[in-house]
Amino acid sequence: MNLQEFVQNWYFDCSENTRRRYLTALSQFSKFLGASLKSQKSKRLIELAGVDDALGYLAWLKKQPGQDGKGTSDRTLRNAFAALRSIYRRLQASGEISRNPFDVIKHTISWRHKADKRPTAMIPFDRVHELLDLPNPATKEGIRDRALLSIMFAGGLRRSEARNLRLD
Repeated sequence: MNLQEFVQNWYFDCSENTRRRYLTALSQFSKFLGASLKSQKSKRLIELAGVDDALGYLAWLKKQPGQDGKGTSDRTLRNAFAALRSIYRRLQASGEISRNPFDVIKHTISWRHKADKRPTAMIPFDRVHELLDLPNPATKEGIRDRALLSIMFAGGLRRSEARNLRLD
């Protein structure tokens, strides 16, 4: 059984997105080890991978360009780490491997950085008044838009929070 079949069989009860995320992490790890996920060499390299390979992979993954072009985010690292640790646990449970290199290094990635998000760009206060004056106050839509913008700026609401507001 190749690794793709292994993931499909063991994670059959997971959503398609979860299986895709697991396969992506496994594919990247195979790439790091120097093989294509579909090859038998990949399966052998993954079975032989040790703690040094896992640590090297995480260091390599940090250097890969992220969506913003700056590098891989902590969330992506945590997701890849959790996926590979889970896959290795399943491989261990099925008797394919004897040890899980990702269990040994579980504290390598700081799990406390969940709040490390891009800070919201601040709009200068004088620009807020310009934005509030944009909707046409002579129309119902303009009055509504101006009220929504005022609530969003005054309350620091997100679009979804403002959209979900009800009069009652």
